[in-house]
Amino acid sequence: MNYLKNVREEFATVDLLLPSNTFTGRTDAFILAWVKVEKQIRRIVTYLPYQFPAFTSKDDIVRIIASSNNPYFDNFVKGFNAVYRIPFDNILGGSCGQFDKNLARIKKYRNKILHGQLTGLALDAKQLQVEVELMRQWITLVAEKMSAEIGYDGIEPKALESRALRILQLDTNKTFGMRESWKSSFGSLCNKVVLTDR
Repeated sequence: MNYLKNVREEFATVDLLLPSNTFTGRTDAFILAWVKVEKQIRRIVTYLPYQFPAFTSKDDIVRIIASSNNPYFDNFVKGFNAVYRIPFDNILGGSCGQFDKNLARIKKYRNKILHGQLTGLALDAKQLQVEVELMRQWITLVAEKMSAEIGYDGIEPKALESRALRILQLDTNKTFGMRESWKSSFGSLCNKVVLTDR
């Protein structure tokens, strides 16, 4: 299963930090792992439109996302749900609910730690390592389910390459048929995504 190899490679830097004896090793690993959580969902969402002829250049997609004020995890999940017939959580299956709770907690930690603020929870190295492992499990689950569903794990860096079209579950009322429709909708990054045919 190629996605497992991709996960191992993706976490290679995190795994260098976890056993580190440096004062901030686990904290740095925690932040880096969260970056990988967000990067995976972004890659999945950017993979979808590039399977269609309306997007002939990856620059179109990169420009749209780069110009957004809200390129955050939750908005990318909304973006996925706006264009794919099966909701993100449904693809992940029954364990998604518990992961959602874990990610909500982890995100609160991330917001504090990334901005140099105290969490007020006196998180120690062991607790941070537990959170890193939860993020690794999440990324592995998403990689497994998305590989089976859309043919891409969200980790392999070549997301913006056209592939044989396997995305058969796109909502026909929310198609990528016209670039401007997608651009105007996704450009606001899913505060309220409505993609329509022309």
